[in-house]
Amino acid sequence: MDQQSKMTVDKSSLAHMTSPAKHVLDLLPQAAAATVTERRDEFWGQHANGSLLIIDTPDFILDVEPSSRQIRISRRVAEVVWCATYAYTAVWRLLMQTDRLGSEENTKLEEGTR
Repeated sequence: MDQQSKMTVDKSSLAHMTSPAKHVLDLLPQAAAATVTERRDEFWGQHANGSLLIIDTPDFILDVEPSSRQIRISRRVAEVVWCATYAYTAVWRLLMQTDRLGSEENTKLEEGTR
């Protein structure tokens, strides 16, 4: 049995969740460990015998209870992080596009965004 299987993940709220963030929250347990693969064992060692509770609420809930080793995250947190990431990516793409264009094209692009 691997370390990940020792962490309890309650995804029951995803069954009826209508937010597109549902897909982000569904992958959250795997994504946390995959971010820094060389420290995966350390991550699961610290979070073994803990629990992750995903909550379908418009309230911003992100907390950790060290004594019970419970992590709680709400749909709202995932939506805010997802939107911020998308906005950052969209702005980055626009900046990369303007860097590749000549000055004439930059002017047209700037006029098109007004």
